[in-house]
Amino acid sequence: MSESSLVSPPFALLDALTAPAWATDAGGNLVFVNRAFARYSGVSTDGAGGLFAEVLHPGDREDALASWQRSWLEGTPCEHEARLRGRDGSYRWFCVQGQSASVGTEVSWVAVAHDIHALKRVEARAVQVQEVTATLAGAHDVSGVLGALPLCARVLDAPRASVTVLRAGGRELHLIGAHGYPEEGLRAFRVLPAHLSVPAADVLRGGEPLILPYERFASQYPHLVGRQDTPSGTLALLPLITDGRAVGVLTLGFVEAREVDGAERRFMLTLAGVLAQALERARLFEEERVTRLRARALLDAAPQLMWTSRPVDTLVQFNHTWAEYTGLGERLEQDAWEQVIHPGDLPALRAARQQGLSRGQTYTCEVRLRRRDGAYRWHHVQVRPLADGEWLGSATDVHDRQETQLALAGSEARFRELADHMSQFAWTTDASGAITWYNRRWYDYTGTTLDEMQGWGWTRVHHPDHVDRVVEKFSRAVEMGDVWEDTFPLRGKGGGYRWFLSRAVPIRDEGGRVVRWFGTNTDVTEQREAQARLRDLNASLEARVTARTAELQRSNERLQRSNAELERFAYVASHDLQEPIRTVSSFAGLLLKKYEAHLDDKGRLYLNMLLKGTGRMKTLVDDLLTFSRLSGDQVPLRPLDLEVPFADALSRLHIRVSATGARVTHDPLPTVLGDGPQLAQLFQNLLGNALKFTRPDVRPEVHVGVGREGEVWHIRVTDNGIGIEPEYLERIFVMFQRLHSREQYEGTGLGLSICQKTVEGHGGRLWVESVPGQGSTFHFTLRAAGGRPCGGEAPPLSPA
Repeated sequence: MSESSLVSPPFALLDALTAPAWATDAGGNLVFVNRAFARYSGVSTDGAGGLFAEVLHPGDREDALASWQRSWLEGTPCEHEARLRGRDGSYRWFCVQGQSASVGTEVSWVAVAHDIHALKRVEARAVQVQEVTATLAGAHDVSGVLGALPLCARVLDAPRASVTVLRAGGRELHLIGAHGYPEEGLRAFRVLPAHLSVPAADVLRGGEPLILPYERFASQYPHLVGRQDTPSGTLALLPLITDGRAVGVLTLGFVEAREVDGAERRFMLTLAGVLAQALERARLFEEERVTRLRARALLDAAPQLMWTSRPVDTLVQFNHTWAEYTGLGERLEQDAWEQVIHPGDLPALRAARQQGLSRGQTYTCEVRLRRRDGAYRWHHVQVRPLADGEWLGSATDVHDRQETQLALAGSEARFRELADHMSQFAWTTDASGAITWYNRRWYDYTGTTLDEMQGWGWTRVHHPDHVDRVVEKFSRAVEMGDVWEDTFPLRGKGGGYRWFLSRAVPIRDEGGRVVRWFGTNTDVTEQREAQARLRDLNASLEARVTARTAELQRSNERLQRSNAELERFAYVASHDLQEPIRTVSSFAGLLLKKYEAHLDDKGRLYLNMLLKGTGRMKTLVDDLLTFSRLSGDQVPLRPLDLEVPFADALSRLHIRVSATGARVTHDPLPTVLGDGPQLAQLFQNLLGNALKFTRPDVRPEVHVGVGREGEVWHIRVTDNGIGIEPEYLERIFVMFQRLHSREQYEGTGLGLSICQKTVEGHGGRLWVESVPGQGSTFHFTLRAAGGRPCGGEAPPLSPA
């Protein structure tokens, strides 16, 4: 018998529905649930006795029951939206449609629920996106945009979110905002090189989103595992694209593993696009703000009176110099500035302004501006159009020049007399540019007469290759009333040409109208010839410098070959010396052992001195070999735990440490790029010196400290020994340099030279700081291998 055959006939139709359906009595008790309702809610299909209200979300219960009661009492259909609890305890949105119905002799309230959870989620997200969009639209800086990051995360149900952008010309990744991450977990990601293998860098390179479940993240980026205390179950990295180019990444962190389907992915990308637009808008706002501040600073720094305006605006913005000069404010109504213009100059200024605005061209004039103390001074006004309808004006004080020109105009005869005796050519024209006078020097040079030069006759003595250009430029200056300046050749009466720097200024009447022009021509032929000779001299000097550089390069190459041959000689010589030294040492030892009883005290003394000498010679030869090897081919540098060579050096020095009772400690040592044997020798030499140069009755203490500085590790070897005088701090690294006699301290004078050669071969540098009588600190740097410090503090070593 089928399950449906057990359902009473009145409810058989409800049981066949795929949507949840149920029936209650007047008290709200369930009298029937269909199979779809049972599958969803977990309520048994017999449904008897349970209250319908128990499956309603507490927040929806009151409204749903009120709607049900009205439908029951009025006998009318009802429809409402409510969340129903599923068998797993979660709630989904349904549209519930119900009405009262007679079932046999009983009256029941029958309802059917249609799943609208996805629709409600879309509606909620639409509201949230509108909220995000509105928030971002009101943000005019990056901090305002990043303030909406928690809201973006909430829209996507992500407890964590961060924004990373490209900086430093695309070479660095900067984490500019984060939400939900502990601060200590973000330090390692604040600034990263863009070439590293991290998810954000990969997304920026590819321009595509990246969804990373934890298993894939751990497999693809094992070096990042453990950077966060509570790793995300799923990471979603979305490119922030502006103008078709990925400029940043929005990272979303989900605590649990999360499946991201196509719709979810598109929604994430939409939200990322909104965020990218907001960041780009904030960047443009910031650029505009900085540009305006810079422009304002430039205006205020200018010594001239300056201002900016737009014909359509009612306000004019002046600089601080204007306010100081006029006593008026820095923002004035469009025509308020006219109050400082001399009434006699206003018509000419207005006409020039009207003409310039109508043509969209630069206009100039000279006017008198009233100072704050009431005095007027002449100013040259120039106003030029900028972009976007803005105009930039400046007023330069030319009062002294103007007064001088007016004084010259009033005493023209006296001036002409003086001008005839000046070394330059001098001349005047009328307002149209036609010649009216030359001084005597002009006629002496050109051999012309005033009648020949009348009007524009001066063009006859100009070089044919330049005359058209000169005429055009001078005509434009006359038309505009601008100061004219040009350089060109003029023909002398002998037919030869000489170069002249020429300048002319307009002379105006009290009304500001140009009434004449005054000009001069200064002979600059010798200056131009000197400049030409200087250019030739520079070219010759450059050629000599090039030749000398090539010669120095060849000398340097010969020196390098010589150094290489010397290093090979030192290596071969040191190697070949070992055998005779061993022979002398061995036979001297045999003589002492076999014939010691037959020798007197002086013979035994001589043999002992011979053995000690060969021992020192062997040590010296060994150090020379070591130094020669360091000067040879560069050994490959590999990632190396610095604890290993340090422990090797301590092992070699164990007898000396025990004999001196020294205490040797160290910070956790990092992983570096290096060669193990060479770094072991480096530590042995530095620690050995610290144990050798000790103060009497003071227990030696040596500490190796470590610090990260960018791409290198900075290692410090500090002791409490005798110290070094300041004048010897550089000398101690020179080969065979000793500060003490062998009777005081043994050694070959090569140990620190070997240390310096080793460090330089590792791409680092070595230096020392010391206080005499207190101790020394030897510093050296090694390139980091990318690993974290490892190991621990070395326990103090005590005598065995």
